[in-house]
Amino acid sequence: MKILVGAEWRVLALLRHSKIADGLPLSVEKRAQDNLGTLTVDPMRLRQILLNLLSNAFKFTKQGEVTLQARRVADGRDWIEFAVIDTGIGMTAEQLGKLFEEFSQADRTSAQRFGGTGLGLAITRKLARMMGGDVTVTSEHGKGSVFTVRLPGSGDS
Repeated sequence: MKILVGAEWRVLALLRHSKIADGLPLSVEKRAQDNLGTLTVDPMRLRQILLNLLSNAFKFTKQGEVTLQARRVADGRDWIEFAVIDTGIGMTAEQLGKLFEEFSQADRTSAQRFGGTGLGLAITRKLARMMGGDVTVTSEHGKGSVFTVRLPGSGDS
């Protein structure tokens, strides 16, 4: 599937026509390369990954913005990276440590305040790994988070 015309950008259309974004701005950035290459992944799974990460970003960002970035990375192997960046509540190191565990949430108050089952990020990581990639996160409490999905690219440009 070609990046920028593939299923992953249809996620944005879903968000624009839903209550998920709740009026917050969503910016989409494609890094310097004109052609990010080709992904050979399941488009439905990629859509699910991006929708989950973007939904979470909007859920935990009441003021500020959410950004979706896409870029090509070559580090001995070709990758396509999607980064979901938010200016939301962020997380502590302790919260980050259990973030991808099933039925786990950042803490009890977050679960009560924001809802959810604690399965979304565990499923998201499993889907990415099934396609030969991974999901990682960096975060600063009170400042926001960056979730990065790295999937194998084809090396064409």
